[in-house]
Amino acid sequence: MITYGALDLRARAVAAFLGAVVPPGSRVLLAHVPGSGADFAGALFGCWYAGMTAVPLPAGALAGGAQLRDAVRRAAPEAVLAAPALAAVVRHRFRGGEVFAASDGSAVDGEPVGTLARRWLPLGVLPSADALVCHTPEGDCEAPFTHADVLRSLSVLAHAARQGMDREQTDWLAHVHGLGLVWEALLAVHQGHGHGGPVRPAAPWWPPR
Repeated sequence: MITYGALDLRARAVAAFLGAVVPPGSRVLLAHVPGSGADFAGALFGCWYAGMTAVPLPAGALAGGAQLRDAVRRAAPEAVLAAPALAAVVRHRFRGGEVFAASDGSAVDGEPVGTLARRWLPLGVLPSADALVCHTPEGDCEAPFTHADVLRSLSVLAHAARQGMDREQTDWLAHVHGLGLVWEALLAVHQGHGHGGPVRPAAPWWPPR
């Protein structure tokens, strides 16, 4: 279990790190297992806190090999955030010009999240700015989604969830709307904001499963 406050701390730490090494608008490849929990969510929201475009890798690409090489070639990221357990596997597959860092709930590139988070400076992000590129092995969902696009698709998923759609059906719908790799993390936060106003810093965040 993690609170919204702890998730926000992780996101601010990631954003502070990214903001110091690459400019806003950069693409950031996320080498975390999608939907795996707070580490993935912290990296995803951290990209957005920094005004950058998140490119989550599908689970199949994280083992290395041709799929990972193809994902790197197509995404052409300026930075890479990797789960510590995956960092050694994926690092040697990159071109060498990217900023590469391991990130989890305790540190980003070896620096404690509490220290980094204090250095984060908010910046304005337009609804029309690119938010997400979902790489797939088939290459059928690689046009960037803006923040407005993400919110529209997320509203569809939230409505379906309120109507009682089960997880398998929601996962199918999320893939149709281009959020297949990120919907669990986003819907948890979206629903928390959708009931009873703003989320309290100490309110529990339901980790994606």
